[in-house]
Amino acid sequence: MSPIRKFRTANEALNLTGKTALIVGGTQGIGKAVAIQLATLGASVSVAGRNETAGANAVNELNACAPAAAQGRLPFSFHKVDVSLVSDIKRFVGEVLPQYESTGLNYLFLTAGHPPNGERTETAEGVEHQFAVQCLSRFTIAELLVPVLKRAQGGARVIDVMQPGAAKSIDLEDLEIKNGPYSFMSVNFRDSAYNDIVSKAFASRHSSDSIAFHHIYPGIVATNATKNMPWYLRYPTRVLLPVISIKPEVCAEVLVYAATAAEFATGGRLLNDSLEDVKSTDFMSDSANWDKVWNYSTKRAGLD
Repeated sequence: MSPIRKFRTANEALNLTGKTALIVGGTQGIGKAVAIQLATLGASVSVAGRNETAGANAVNELNACAPAAAQGRLPFSFHKVDVSLVSDIKRFVGEVLPQYESTGLNYLFLTAGHPPNGERTETAEGVEHQFAVQCLSRFTIAELLVPVLKRAQGGARVIDVMQPGAAKSIDLEDLEIKNGPYSFMSVNFRDSAYNDIVSKAFASRHSSDSIAFHHIYPGIVATNATKNMPWYLRYPTRVLLPVISIKPEVCAEVLVYAATAAEFATGGRLLNDSLEDVKSTDFMSDSANWDKVWNYSTKRAGLD
């Protein structure tokens, strides 16, 4: 049986009534497909993103695909957030925390973001933009939501969707690449390695809270994410994408399985699009490096 068929078969048997999910980046692409799949299975789902119109449309779709017996009763919702700004992330988390006080949060999916364009810019808060979106936001959201993640009955899972295992090591003294060469590849490697390290560090620090944190490669998925790539990659990718890509709905089968299957209930794993472990280097497994990234991130996010 192919991995996708295995995942789909297992997912079809799920009943997620009473489970809660928050998908950051859930108004389009992979995140939206995950949200729809979870809603179809009976979960209470909230999506977060920048575009209010897309958010409203997503909520309408969630209501339409909910099980007949639950239609009109499940509290689907949209929350606006700009993940490039720590201040807005803190506002957003403050908004959603009360929603999960009694139930806890079972599933947190981090799908917001885009490939680097190779041009270094900074946010209004002085953080390198790609680092803010692809790295710091994911750390900050997950860490601030720990109080409700650890309250989830049966444990919680954080699913970080990006590209594990792309880099063997990175310069931990220059995480925002102020001094080293700044390019599509250097940023891509940094983003991958950062999320590899955070997945392991988070799972280790919160193991007693029954929170797993997995960094998962979604495969080549047909979304509009390529529009942010450098021109020399954007056009070839647009030509090849229809031939080599999978639909977001197929990717959602993988991610929902990772969030619900017993085999992924613990730890911080780096997984490919078949949910096989990606080989981790000694650098990524070094707890001293985990501490460096963790300390830098808490300071940058104002959580220290």
